[in-house]
Amino acid sequence: MKHISLSLLFAAAIIFAMGCGQHADHAHDDHAHAEESAHDDHDHNHGEEAAHDDHDHGHGEGGVVETLWHDNIEMFGEWPPFVAGQSSEAVLHFTSLLTFQPATQGPLKIEWLSGGRVIKSQVAEDVTRTGIFIVEIMPPDPGTYELTMSLATSEMSGTVRLQNVQVYSGHAPEIHEEESSEPEISFLKEQQWVLGTKTGVVERREIFDILRAPGELKPAGNKTSEVFAPFSGVLLPDYKLGAVRHGQQVRKGQALAMISPAPSSENSWLQLLGEYRLARSELSRVEKLHSEKAAPERRLEVVRQQLAIKQAQLSAALGGAELDDIDSESPHFTVRSPRDGVVALHDVAYGSYVQPGQRLFSVIDPELVWLEVHVAAADARNAADVHDANFSFIGSDQIYSTSDFDGKVIASGSVLDPVTRRVPITFELKNPGGLLTVGEFVQVEVHTSKARNALAVEKSAVLEDGGASVAFVQKGGESWVRRVVTTGAVDGPWVEILSGLNEGERVATAGAYKIKLASGSTGEVGHGHAH
Repeated sequence: MKHISLSLLFAAAIIFAMGCGQHADHAHDDHAHAEESAHDDHDHNHGEEAAHDDHDHGHGEGGVVETLWHDNIEMFGEWPPFVAGQSSEAVLHFTSLLTFQPATQGPLKIEWLSGGRVIKSQVAEDVTRTGIFIVEIMPPDPGTYELTMSLATSEMSGTVRLQNVQVYSGHAPEIHEEESSEPEISFLKEQQWVLGTKTGVVERREIFDILRAPGELKPAGNKTSEVFAPFSGVLLPDYKLGAVRHGQQVRKGQALAMISPAPSSENSWLQLLGEYRLARSELSRVEKLHSEKAAPERRLEVVRQQLAIKQAQLSAALGGAELDDIDSESPHFTVRSPRDGVVALHDVAYGSYVQPGQRLFSVIDPELVWLEVHVAAADARNAADVHDANFSFIGSDQIYSTSDFDGKVIASGSVLDPVTRRVPITFELKNPGGLLTVGEFVQVEVHTSKARNALAVEKSAVLEDGGASVAFVQKGGESWVRRVVTTGAVDGPWVEILSGLNEGERVATAGAYKIKLASGSTGEVGHGHAH
């Protein structure tokens, strides 16, 4: 079997990195087949000290090498052929396919089954070292069996099953590995664990045709309120609550600012305010007299009409603002928030002179936002046929789907913007956690309704290497092959595979670059296995 490995420099760096994470006496000794003198200063007591000083697992000619993926567990194991009446030392590596971390605890149950009945079993109470159980397996009588290995711990739980396992009587025949038609890359499990190698399965899934376009997160139209100046004057912070800032949470009715009337408008402002307050006082006086039978009903109606007129005049002068905002004896007008939400715009600095109708604040409810996408004119004919989208923030690789936010299309433009030459598409997104920030620009991939069942892998599995797109296929626990692939459409985190990979194969989705480095080396990666 041809092994391609990392350069000596990279191997030294990896060994050093692993030495930092594990005790020095664990630096791949169980995989070493070096001279005895290289291990004189290591004490490895695994139950039969003399047999394991150099961790020679018998992985050469005649050894069995198995890799199984099942129940979210990867088991990579090596052992000599099983002979009745003789124990075989098995080196078993267990990795979680959920976290891709090694097993750190037992017990590991090993069972021999025939006809669905357990013939023999044994238990390894704990790992020999992180990720590895070294077990002396004592097989049953000669025959063909199912061999199961089960873990049930807090970090991983499941069973891997080996079918048609042969137990020989007397001397076992040599077992020769089939030569691979592809050059293989050796990359040890310990290195994979340290470097964060992860894998995923090549599978068929729905791939949508997409439209790529820029987008912007905007406040939902019905969740936005703007606050304007009712008359000219100087904008001041509220004397009780102080200044509000951009992004500040506010409550409905909370004071945002005060306006001190301008000298030019002071007389009319104070006159209207005085007349309103006088009419309100007169109504209170007449209502009291009326309750005491000292004022006729007609007099009460006249006073009410006079107050209504003064209210209308003052409200008109304030641009329709609530009169409660001027109920105090202060000559200043209080600007209040019209809703619960966040101050999204603070257009005017405190101390500035404002004009009637000038926008002062925008208050939005951020729990509902709009994603506005601007599709190019060339894609306009497909813009009406969309149902969801993926998007990412500028400078981030994290991909979100509109479905993550219960998104729905509320507007699919059919009219081209004459300025931008783009067609707008708007999604409404729920944002209760506040993850989406109004005003942020995003990159968007809009899904059309045209989908096809295609072979796909995670985008991270495909690398550029020498001008070609490549992926690294895991053939066994510690063996990989480099494949040139042809890719098709990219749909969110997935990329379509047109050629180079087969359904069900397992490829590196994280740490692939380290395997790529190994594929260009002529030296051994760390301490390799002599398969």
